Amino acid sequence: MRTHLCTLLAIALIACATIASHAAVSAEGGLDIYSKYIWRGLNLCDNLVWQPSVTLSSDDWELGIWSNLDGGTLTELDATISRTFQLGPNQAVAGFTYYPFPDLDENDTSQEVFAGITYPTNIPFTLTAYYD
Repeated sequence: MRTHLCTLLAIALIACATIASHAAVSAEGGLDIYSKYIWRGLNLCDNLVWQPSVTLSSDDWELGIWSNLDGGTLTELDATISRTFQLGPNQAVAGFTYYPFPDLDENDTSQEVFAGITYPTNIPFTLTAYYD
């Protein structure tokens, strides 16, 4: 658990320093409650779950912390940092997500990079690729 928290803290500090260097910073939070936890089509939990989240954004940078609590047990705590930018007439995004699973073994983590592009048509089309 200590390694997970140190990694998340490092990501958060780097992201906060980057975001804080910009003039306007906004924060958003949420608490979602679901009867089960479905992730990318996989049923990970059939119990009631709580999913609190917090997002800090400034201009083109964003830091998000998201978690999943199953019956009061923290089962997932994710940190995502991303940057959005213009690529010609298109909007693009690139980022990194660190997925620790605190209720499992210390080595049960995942790291994912992603990149996406949105084409400005009458009905916007977005394509995003993830690599773990």
